[in-house]
Amino acid sequence: MMENPILEFRKSLGCTRTEFSTRTGIGYQVLRAAEMGATKRLSANTIECLSYVGIGEDIQQKLDDWHILKNEERKNLMLKDKEKSDQNNLYVNPENLMSKQQKTSSKKSTEVDTNE
Repeated sequence: MMENPILEFRKSLGCTRTEFSTRTGIGYQVLRAAEMGATKRLSANTIECLSYVGIGEDIQQKLDDWHILKNEERKNLMLKDKEKSDQNNLYVNPENLMSKQQKTSSKKSTEVDTNE
């Protein structure tokens, strides 16, 4: 999976979130939300602050692209899980096909057999 572009840039500088927050002037919680994908649109102020450390003004487009890829990957994982689930549900246990009456009479005959 492609990494969040802001997180990737911060890691390339070898900074912790706290250090990066201090260097850019972006609040820690704002930075955390942006890196985790909770924020889809960066404010003009955040983009300006990121430019101080060398992130280009195209960061919003990169972030948009990352969100799209992340959503596509999530959808693909969900489809794979659904396919696995559908494949697992293809097997039908013959006992499940018995009616309640058949199951009841089967249990009764077993009880009779064990009592004899």
